Amino acid sequence: VDGRGDLRGMRYQNHVVRRLKDHIKDPETGEPRFRPRIVLPIPVTASGDAYADYRALQRSLVELVAPEIRKALRSRRYEDVLSFIALLKRSVSSVAACRSTLQVVSNRFTELVNTKEEDQETKRQRLRSLRDYNRKLEQFGALSPEEEAEREQLEAEDLAQSFVGLQREIRSGDRKLKQTSDLSEGLKSLLELTKQTLQSDPKFDQVLAEIQGIRKTEPKANILVFTEYTTTQQALLAFLEKAQIGEIFALSGEDDD
Repeated sequence: VDGRGDLRGMRYQNHVVRRLKDHIKDPETGEPRFRPRIVLPIPVTASGDAYADYRALQRSLVELVAPEIRKALRSRRYEDVLSFIALLKRSVSSVAACRSTLQVVSNRFTELVNTKEEDQETKRQRLRSLRDYNRKLEQFGALSPEEEAEREQLEAEDLAQSFVGLQREIRSGDRKLKQTSDLSEGLKSLLELTKQTLQSDPKFDQVLAEIQGIRKTEPKANILVFTEYTTTQQALLAFLEKAQIGEIFALSGEDDD
């Protein structure tokens, strides 16, 4: 935030807390209206045999995406990799969110791979829309359910188109991938890894451990768990219900009320 307590959309720190309210004061007393928020970052580790598939998934994603990101950074064409970065964000949000996106991308890739190359104007319009949504998200912290759904669709389309372009380069001999010479097989391999990893998501295990720790010291405490993606919320809800931690109430932007 700046000196007036307003959010600075282009300034980032290691940890971001949504809806900072320290600047909201009581007009009569001058005291803060809200209690100070204490932020305690909790590391999520994925060591041990139980998370071997998860580590393999993350490595495979990075091997696929990192070269494209480096290429865009060298040429300063940052907009070209917005969707790649979004895929990485989903992969660390949850395995379920990553799988959902990869499934849509894989299906669309199959439809596009033997069609003619996308025209540049269509690509520019899509990137412009993605940029506008990202700016709105930075400014306001959230999108409407309809906007979020459209942003996810645009990101999936952009990923599929990018993979199709990469596949054409592989076929012509201009590019090589470390793990595969066919992106269709590469995407299928990633989807299989996500399937194997759905039941061993280290972030979900850490969330459960934190909730159980709070319950030991404050058995009657209400605990709020926020997620960025509804796919993550739905998967986490099922995971926590299976763990039988007590009554759970779920609410998302897709709900009417």
